[in-house]
Amino acid sequence: MVITVNFFGPLAQWAGSKSFIGEGKTIRQVFESLEVQIGKSVLDHLVNEGTEELKSHFHVLLNGKDTELKGGLSEIVHDGDIITCVPPVGGG
Repeated sequence: MVITVNFFGPLAQWAGSKSFIGEGKTIRQVFESLEVQIGKSVLDHLVNEGTEELKSHFHVLLNGKDTELKGGLSEIVHDGDIITCVPPVGGG
């Protein structure tokens, strides 16, 4: 199963690239699979320690839809899905 993970803004700089291919049955497993490619933990960067919740300023989208409204990191993924990680955005 091939899942594309896209990072935007400072997250792409942190990860070292804008796009990765991960594997897994859930968003959490896909993020875990990226640790070898990135060399550091995506989950440690995006998730509050000791919880399953994303840090409040990050958004993770599955095929363009916010995962907070669904199953969060436990959301099931399918071959060809796209996970998008969006950092905080401010404006004025």
